[in-house]
Amino acid sequence: MRDSRIRPKGWPADESARRSLKHGNWHADWSTRWRNRVDFRPDSRDVENSDYNQHYVDVEAPLEAELEYSARSDEISGCSNKMKHLLIPTGSEKLRGALVGAGVGDAFAATFHGLTKFPWNSGGAVNVEEKLIDYLPDDNMISSSVSQLMAYCAEGLTRAVGGRRFGRHIDPVSAVQHAYQRWLYHMQEDWEASGEWRRYGGPYARNAGDKDEPDGTLSEETVFQIGILSQDAAIIDALTQFAASGVMSTPAVPRSAARGADVLLRGALAAVWSEDLSQTFSLAVAIAALSHPHPDDYLPAGVLAVILHQQIRGHQFMDCLTAGYQQLTAWPGHERTRTMIDTAVNLLRNEWTPTQTDNLRKYFPGGGADGAEGLAIALYCAMVSDYIREALVLALNYAPDEHRTTVTAATGMLIGAEYGVQAIPTAFRDPVEYTHTLDRLGQDLATELRDVLDQTEWLRRYPPT
Repeated sequence: MRDSRIRPKGWPADESARRSLKHGNWHADWSTRWRNRVDFRPDSRDVENSDYNQHYVDVEAPLEAELEYSARSDEISGCSNKMKHLLIPTGSEKLRGALVGAGVGDAFAATFHGLTKFPWNSGGAVNVEEKLIDYLPDDNMISSSVSQLMAYCAEGLTRAVGGRRFGRHIDPVSAVQHAYQRWLYHMQEDWEASGEWRRYGGPYARNAGDKDEPDGTLSEETVFQIGILSQDAAIIDALTQFAASGVMSTPAVPRSAARGADVLLRGALAAVWSEDLSQTFSLAVAIAALSHPHPDDYLPAGVLAVILHQQIRGHQFMDCLTAGYQQLTAWPGHERTRTMIDTAVNLLRNEWTPTQTDNLRKYFPGGGADGAEGLAIALYCAMVSDYIREALVLALNYAPDEHRTTVTAATGMLIGAEYGVQAIPTAFRDPVEYTHTLDRLGQDLATELRDVLDQTEWLRRYPPT
C-alpha cells in the first residue's frame, strides 16, 4: 500500500524499491515456468565460418509467455499497461475497486481447487525450503453467496441513500434487510411460483399487489437469480424467520446463529452512508448483526467499514486503520478484535514478510473462523502487498478451505479500495461473470453520493422502498 509508514520487515521502506525487487523475483519465476516449454533449436542461426552455435543458444519466448510477463510486470510496477503511467485512483474508482476486488477474491477462492499453481518467489523468510504458491486464475471462475449477499447489500444501501436524496427517510438497516429477503427469494428453487414473494419477503411483500415478485436492479440480473451450493444454512434460517416474524436480529436481541467473516463485506458498505465515523461504525454493526449477531463478527465489520470510509475519501492507510481502531475500542466486547488487529500489525513489523503459512497459523489458528480473525488475516495480506494479485494470492495461501472465500474476499476489498478498480487485472475480472454488475453497483453508489444521475432512471433501478 502507498502509505510509507507501512514497512514490511525484510523489504525497503520505499515502495518503488520494493516493487523493483518483486519485479526481479517475477522475472526469475517466469523464466523457470517457461524454461522447459521453449523449443531448443541449436541450428536456428547459420553463420558462415563461425562456431556460434557451439557456444550460444538463441531462445525466443512464445507469444503467450511474453504476454504473461508483460501483464504481470505492469501489475507489479503499478502502471497502466496502455499508458505506462502510475495509476492514481479516484474515490469512485476506489469504491468500485472494493466491490470488484471482493467479488474477484471470492471467485478466485471458490474456484481454488481448479487453479493452476506454481512455486512463488514471494520474498518471504530466508532459508525456508517450502515456497508459497502462486495461483493462476481459471477461464471461468465461480462465485459464492459471499459476493451475492454483498451485491444485494449494496443495492439496498443505494436505495436508502437515494430515498434520502429525494426527501424520503428510509432506514438503511431495513433497506438492507429488504435486500436480503430479495436474495432469499431468488435462491429458492421454486421462486417462480405464484405467491412466493409474499412468503419470503415478509413485511416488504405486503403491498406487492398483483406483482408477486420483488423489484430492484438485481432482480433483473440472471446471474443473481441462481441458487448456489455454498449457502450458509444459518443465514437462510435467519432470513426465513424474519419473513415469518418481521423482527430483525440485533446485537441486543440476536435472532441468528450464523458466524464467520463473510459478514465483513456487507457491514463494510456502511462506509457510504455518513460522513460521521461513529455513525458509520454503528450502521455497520447493525447491518452485520442482521445475520451475524456476535461481537467478534459485527465489530470487525464496523472496523472494516471505517477503514473503507477513509480509503475512498483519500486518507493514508495507517490513518484509516487508526480511525477504525479508535471506533472499535469504544464498544463493549472489542477485546478479541483489537487483539487480532494488533497481532496482524506486529507480525508485519517484527517478522520477515510475507510469512510462511505455518507461521501465520501460529497467530491465527482458526484461519479466519470469525470476523475478527478474518479481518486480521486480510489486513496482513493487504498491508504486506504492493499490488492486487500479490494480496489475493497470499490470502489463498493463508486461509484454509472452509474460510478461503471470506478471507480472500475481504482481502480483495481492502486492496481493491487501495489501488482502485483499474489496477485489478483483466485476467481476474473477465472470467467472473458478475464483476460488471459489481462494478456498476460501485459506480452507482458513488454516483448517488454525487447526486448526478437522471432521477427517472434512478428511481426505476432503486425505488426508495
